[in-house]
Amino acid sequence: MDNIKQKVIFTFIITCLFCSPFFLSAQDDSNKEFKANVGLGATVLNLTIFDYELISPTNYIYVTINPAKNFRIEPGIGFFFNIDPDDASNSNTQAYVSLGQFGVIHKNDFNIIIGARFDIQIYDKDVTAMSFAPTIAGEYLFSKHFSLGLDIGFVYAKYNDVYRDFDPWTGYTYRDAKFFFINTNPLLRFYF
Repeated sequence: MDNIKQKVIFTFIITCLFCSPFFLSAQDDSNKEFKANVGLGATVLNLTIFDYELISPTNYIYVTINPAKNFRIEPGIGFFFNIDPDDASNSNTQAYVSLGQFGVIHKNDFNIIIGARFDIQIYDKDVTAMSFAPTIAGEYLFSKHFSLGLDIGFVYAKYNDVYRDFDPWTGYTYRDAKFFFINTNPLLRFYF
């Protein structure tokens, strides 16, 4: 576990150091008047770099809220359904609730977005997971209403009661599991 925490902390620090020159050299667009806006976004493809059945390629729907010029809040929800037509016991459902907070740097029609997402996952009503993901993203604004972006999250996830060990004398026992993986999501957003 300590090794995973060290990887997450190291990745977060490197991400912040890599992106700090962008924050320090951000152009001051003070001549442009900021207007708070709200948008609706959706991931169009999930490119998770991990292979485990509990970490499914889930697409999200986000509500993008920009209450200040360089600050963004992004709550979201996601669902995943896996239906096995041959064996219903292999079918499962996953639901996700997400909250992201980000700093935003505006460079003409491009936004650099740096922050973190916190997710809670419910897997088949009994397994829950929490994850924290330092995230870096880019967003290109095609117009004032439409954008295409890419999020890269360095995810640390903790699942409760996941692994089942089988002992012929006691049966199955459950234990917690922790994972570190990279989650990459292209996003389409529409701003109102």
